[in-house]
Amino acid sequence: IIVKDTSARPVQGIGMAVELADKDKADVIIGAPHSSVNLAVSYFTAYRNIPHITWGSTEAVFADKSTFRTLIRTTSPFNAVGSFLVKLFEKFDWKVAALYGNMYNSLMRSVAENFENYNISVSEDIAFNSSLLSNPVIQRHLKKIQRESR
Repeated sequence: IIVKDTSARPVQGIGMAVELADKDKADVIIGAPHSSVNLAVSYFTAYRNIPHITWGSTEAVFADKSTFRTLIRTTSPFNAVGSFLVKLFEKFDWKVAALYGNMYNSLMRSVAENFENYNISVSEDIAFNSSLLSNPVIQRHLKKIQRESR
């Protein structure tokens, strides 16, 4: 087992993938839990036909098996989470949701799009920048959801 640290940087990741394939003769690459790093590495592993396993790449783009044919994900893509939540709402006949999450997160976008497509109302859509988040801010948001979304 050879371990390399990508420092969550795509350029570092692709460089290390090339080293693993050419110098270390790796049979498989187990990727970092960062979609941005795995995107770069996945093009390379597909080109070289090297199996690439990741547990943290949840972006919908990775579902394109014609491009990422050697990528194996152990988590579901974010767009599947939105579809799952719609089915859950249908099962329990729920009609209204409050969304709370990182404004730059494709999971939030997927859930919001799926809810809109299936006419599930969103009473609160609180998006935040996680680098500016603190416990008092979280508490304020949760109280607002409790007050206005029930």
